[in-house]
Parts: sequence; structure tokens; C-alpha cells
Amino acid sequence: MHAATGVLFVLLLGLVCVFSPVYGQVNEIETPEGGDPSGQRTAFSNLAGSAGVMTDVMNLAGANDLEVFRCTLISGANTDTEKNSDLSFKVVLFGNGFDAFRKFYSSIQKNWTPVIKQLNARSRGPGSEKFIEFSFDLMIKAAGGVAHPASIDEIVRPLGNLPFFGGESVIASGIQLFAISWENGKQTSFQVVAHSLDEFATLASLGDLPNRSRTISRSSFSGSALYNLDLCVDSTCPKTDELITQFRELGKIADTRELSIEKAPGDAVIIKTILTAAPADIDSLVAFFSKNSERWEITLIDATPTDAGRWSFSLFLRMVPVERTLTAFPVDEIRKVLVASWPESVRENMKFSWTPARMTISAEMRESEAKDILGRQNTHPAEHSQEQKISLSETANSIGMNLLDSKAISGGTADDGNVGEGRVRVVFIKKLAPDNLSGTSGSTLNSDEKNLFSAGNLIERIPLGESTRYHVRIPVNMLPKLISGLSPNDKRTLTSFSLRCEPPADSEAIITISHKSFPGAGRFFQMIQELVGTRFPWNVPDDSLAKSISLHELDVSMEGQIQIRGVTAKSGRIFSELFPSLQRIPGISEPFFREGNYRDSPYGRLMKFSITATGASLHSN
Repeated sequence: MHAATGVLFVLLLGLVCVFSPVYGQVNEIETPEGGDPSGQRTAFSNLAGSAGVMTDVMNLAGANDLEVFRCTLISGANTDTEKNSDLSFKVVLFGNGFDAFRKFYSSIQKNWTPVIKQLNARSRGPGSEKFIEFSFDLMIKAAGGVAHPASIDEIVRPLGNLPFFGGESVIASGIQLFAISWENGKQTSFQVVAHSLDEFATLASLGDLPNRSRTISRSSFSGSALYNLDLCVDSTCPKTDELITQFRELGKIADTRELSIEKAPGDAVIIKTILTAAPADIDSLVAFFSKNSERWEITLIDATPTDAGRWSFSLFLRMVPVERTLTAFPVDEIRKVLVASWPESVRENMKFSWTPARMTISAEMRESEAKDILGRQNTHPAEHSQEQKISLSETANSIGMNLLDSKAISGGTADDGNVGEGRVRVVFIKKLAPDNLSGTSGSTLNSDEKNLFSAGNLIERIPLGESTRYHVRIPVNMLPKLISGLSPNDKRTLTSFSLRCEPPADSEAIITISHKSFPGAGRFFQMIQELVGTRFPWNVPDDSLAKSISLHELDVSMEGQIQIRGVTAKSGRIFSELFPSLQRIPGISEPFFREGNYRDSPYGRLMKFSITATGASLHSN
């Protein structure tokens, strides 16, 4: 940064101190990539002015070859009149190794008493000079005390000597660190990567590591496999070596990409696996999950067609006790759907879904094609072949599936004369068991349920002992009405919530309601109410992404674990807009960027991202 720019920066900081409220104001400074936030400032301030301390912290980061992406004052003094206030910051730095962060933290200790409450370090991926992202909560103590941790090595031990995945040179073999998640007073969790499953066998030689894992996954990097494994202490998760063995054995049946353990309402455990397989492999998959004493039963399948007649499956399973008989799985029914002669013109956008109650196939096509399926007059017969016009509905009907829904998702409509320009999503369904439901007026719904779901279309109602799970399709603008009706009372408690919302289609929500009370029900409900409120961009079309993020998915567990997925044209908005909005909701903390994948679109290069956060739990007041 030039000297004149540095002087201007310090003057601006001075104005922040003069005109900001005295206490509780959030001051934020974002630096351009590669910029030096401190300019010519070299003297270290005391705690009389928070902006001065903020500048000095950023100055130390730059001096230790760390790039400051974001530094936010959460609380503390803003004027010389408050000399005894602790200062709390949220900081995001980019660096090219842990050694730089060690030196940075040691430099802070020479000037103040720092306390780190939580630290997340994550690979930004190969190709960037500063390939590790450090995000952490930092407190600068006003009056002495003891620094915590005493050394950064206390956080990264015992993996401190492992190389971090990324940088200019990519290591071809051996275990590498991918992410570290540390919180004061809790067990550190790690993510490690390797180029083969066999390389994970050396984990035991690294020291006293967490011996359980939530997930193992495989991706492709530079034309070869890259395996990602997390290490944790959660007793509900399998031991690490057992999860690796399961992943290896499952890989002999299908092209397995992920095997993970997820929490469900009522402390139940759900297995999720993502794999690619042929319809002929379904028998072997069912046998694999039911062969052991801990037998697993498939409860949900989502699938999309890939190449050579294969399908990409997402399977969700739950454990079935030995004393209970496994529910018969309709292998033949599912295989009929998957091997049917679906037209190649719509296979790319087809989706298959199965629950014990029903199977559905959805497909996207030109609006004129959809009108033929619905039996309406086609005004542009030359735009598609006769085979394309009739084969989708005929194929569906031949395996007992009937048209459920047809909805325009983009482009023109018959009313405005643009037939053929728009696209339509059609859905076919086959019921396999009674739903105990016939829309919002179904006879099995009580009056409370009928009122609750009157704003949408209730698709499925599943009793779960002391809880009930509801699957509802609803317009995005009606979501607030739906959520407001879920406020806790002596008859119900909202215990989990999932939302899928991709404009212009209606949103779909999966809601679990318990028939008992929980100490944190009020805070949990308010948190979900705010997450689906107008503060967050749930209905943003792709052509508006130049000015906004678009959120597509939300999952909130009863433990308060939050996962959000969305798409953005500018990744910086995740940190400058989405994270602050999350942190303004009482009870939400630790927003963490998990994953980002770029794709090209008619509106430019877009990044599909995933973040997590910790929120209010039903079990805490």
C-alpha cells in the first residue's frame, strides 16, 4: 500500500473512533487481496481505543506473511474513556502454513494477553499462494491474565507436523491435513486427506488422535482419487478403522463417493451414502447393509441417471434392532423404474425418489412437449419428434406411474404466445403403501394439522413414535406463515427442519414435530423463524446473483447443528453478508465455510457453496 493510502486509512480509523457509539458497536475492516491494512503505522496502541488495537493486530498479521481478509470488532472500548474493556474480534486470515500463524500468535503475546475461543483452519485448495484459511474468535484481555492457549501447538498437536493440503506443490502420497476445528474446552476435530485408503493405516502412529469418524468421502483431484476423512470423539459415530473398512467393502459393489453418519430427531442415527451403481446392483446393496448385527434399513433414495444405464444414488438408512424384522424392500419395483426406456431427451434432468409410501420420477422438458403429455394441443409440432412427445408418459404408465404435477419453471407460457421457449417440470408418482394422507383435507389429519398446512400442499405424513414428520410443498412467500404456526406449545415442539428452495419452483420443507416439550424449544423455534425470514435470500433467481447470494437448502438438527447450501457469483459475500446475518441471530455462532464448487452458467461463473454453524439446541435453556 502506498504511504498516502496508509495515512488515509489511519485517518479513517480515527473517524470511526470519534463518531462510533461508545460500546457494543461492530466495526469491520476488509482489506483488498494482497493489501497491507496498516499502512505506515508501527506503534502499538493500548486498550484505550479498539480501532487502534484492531490496526495493530492486522499489522502483526501482515508482518508474519498472513493476508487479512476480515477483521471485525464484536465488543469493546471505542474511546479513551473506557480503558478497562476486553476487546473481542472475529478474524479471518489467509496464510501459506501453520508456522506463519504460530509467529503471529507469539507476536500478539508479546504485546497483550490474547485468548482464542475457537479456531478453524481449512485448506483453500491448491493453486493459491495463501492456501490456508484461519478463522478465529480473538479476545484481547484488558487487565493481565494468562494467554490461552499458551501456544498454537496445543491446538494442532498431534498433527502439527503433517503438511497441509494445498500450496504450490501438491504432495503425491501420505496423509495431509485438510481442516482443524478447535474450541476452548472441547476435543479438537480434524479432517485429513490421502490418495489411497491404505495410507490412512498410518494414523495410529501419529499420536493420541480422536478415534471415531463421522464421514469418509472420495473425490477426484488431478485425475486421481483423493480421500477425505474426519476424526472426532462422538461416541455415536463408528470407530475410524471400522468406517474405512465399510467404505472399502461398499466400494466393491458400487462406485462409492461418501459414507457418513448423521443425527436425526430423538437421537437416532442415520447413515447416508452417495454412490453410483447399476440397477442390477440394488440387491447387493440391500444385502450389504442388512448382513451384520447392526442391520441398516433403507428409508429414502434419491437418484439421477448417469452414463451406461447407471444411476447416482443418495441412500439414507436407519439401524434396525436384531429383534425387529427388516421391512421388505421393493427391489423389483425400483428396478422397473430405473431400467425403463426413458427418452434420452429428458434423462439429463430426471430425478428419482423413493420412500416406503411412494416412488416419483420428475423430468424437465420444453413446454410444448409437456403439453402433449397433458393431452393438450401442440402448436409447434416440428419442434420435437413423435417419439419424444409420447414416450415419457407411455413409459411411466407402463410401470404403473401416473402424472402427479406439471409446473412451469422458466421461460414463456401458452398464454403469452411463447410456447416452446419455456421449460416445465413434470412429476409422475406410484404409491406403494397408504400415505394416511389425502392432501390438506385428508380424513386422518386433525384440525391442528389441517390449519398448520393450509398454506401449502402436504405430500407426506410419517408417524415416528413420539414425533411426526411432515413433507410439504409450499410457495416461498408462504413460508413465514407456515413457520409462525409451528410455535411451541404444550402439544407440540418443532424438533428439526429442512428446506429446499430453488426458484422459480415452490419450496419443499421437511418438518419434524415432537409431542413433548424441551427446555430450549422457544429459542430453537425463534432461530428457525429468523433463518427462513426476509433477512436471508431464499428466493433469488440466478439472473440476480450479480447483486445477491441465493440460498437453496437449510438443515437444522435438534442439537442446533445448521447446514446451509446456496450459490453466489462473488464468494466474498458469504463472509461479508451471510456470516454477519447469521451471527445477528441469538444463539448462532461459529459459521464455517465447508465447500465451494464452481460451475459455468448463462449468468457467469457461479460457486455452489456449503456452510455450517452452531445454533440453539433443544436441550439447553
